[in-house]
Amino acid sequence: MLENKRILFICPKFFNYHNLILDELKIKGAMVKYINEAPFNNIFVKYAIRKNSSLFKKKINKYYFKEIDELSQNFDYIFVIKGSTITEDVLKELRKKYSDTKFILYLWDSIRNIKGIERKFSYFDSIYSFDFKDIEKNPRIKYAYLGLSKKILNEQTDKIYDIVFVGTMHSIRPRVLSEIEAFAKMNGLNIFFYKYMSNIFLYIYQKLTNSNFKYIKLKEVSFKKLSYNNILLLYKQSKCVLDIQTPKQTGYTSRLGEIIYLKTKLITNNESIIHDKIFRYGNVYIYSNDKIDLDIGFINKPYKNVHDSITDKFTLSYFINQVIQ
Repeated sequence: MLENKRILFICPKFFNYHNLILDELKIKGAMVKYINEAPFNNIFVKYAIRKNSSLFKKKINKYYFKEIDELSQNFDYIFVIKGSTITEDVLKELRKKYSDTKFILYLWDSIRNIKGIERKFSYFDSIYSFDFKDIEKNPRIKYAYLGLSKKILNEQTDKIYDIVFVGTMHSIRPRVLSEIEAFAKMNGLNIFFYKYMSNIFLYIYQKLTNSNFKYIKLKEVSFKKLSYNNILLLYKQSKCVLDIQTPKQTGYTSRLGEIIYLKTKLITNNESIIHDKIFRYGNVYIYSNDKIDLDIGFINKPYKNVHDSITDKFTLSYFINQVIQ
C-alpha cells in the first residue's frame, strides 16, 4: 500500500518509538524523511511550550523553517505525531508548499495534555487518537492504537520478577507505587520499579506542588532513561507489568500492546479494558486508584495465550495500515 510513497514523518523522540515507526514505514516500501517534532528537549523549553511563549515560538519556527527549506522532494503524506511543538505558522507553510499532500495527525496524548492542539486540527485531513473520551467529544477524530513492532520480540527469557514498573513520576504514581511496594513486601514478592524523572528541578517542583510526592524520596528517582529494548527485556522477565494511567487519560496505553506480545500479564487502573475482547483471556487485573488491592492468585497464575485475530490489532503494522491511507 505504501510502496514508493513519499512520507514526511514529524514525531518527537520518545524512547525508540520514532525509529520503530520509521523502520515499519520503510518495510512497507515508503520513502521517509524524518523531522524531530520536539528538538529542544529541556525543562525550560517544555515550560515555554506550556505557556506558549513568543520567544519559544520564534525559536521553534526558525528550526522548522530551516528544515522545510531543505526539503526538495514532494510528499504523498505528511504524518505528524503528537503536534505539541509544531506551530500554526509552520503548518501554514507546509500546507502552502504541499497543497496536494494528505496531512495526518496522531495524538500521542490526550487533548487536555497537549496545550493548543485543537487550534491545529484544521490543518489536517485526518486525525487519530487512542483516547476514547477525545474521540467521543470530537467527531473528526478516529480511533487508532499505536502498537508494537513484532521484530523486537524474538528473545525468550525466564520470569525473575513478580511485578515490574517503568515510568515517569507524575500525578498519582508515587502514591500508587508506594502502596504496591508495601503489598509486595507483605507478600514476599520480587518487584522492580524504575521511577524516572527528566531532571531534579522537576522533582523539586512536584515535591512542592503535588501531595502524592510525599510518598517518594529523591534517592528512589532515576534521572537516566532506560532504552526501549531494556524496558521490554524487563517486561519479558516479569510475571506482571504494572500500568498506572493518569486520571486525565482514557484509552489504552502502550503497555497493553506490549504485554500481549511479551506474554506477560497486566495490572492496570484502566477500567475501559473490561470492554475489550482481550480482557476475557484473564491476563489483565484491574485495581482502583482509591483502594490498591492486588490478587496474589492472579500474579502467580500462568499467562493464557491470546488468539492472533485479537493480537494483530495491537501491532505497529496494523496501526500504520489504519492511519496512513
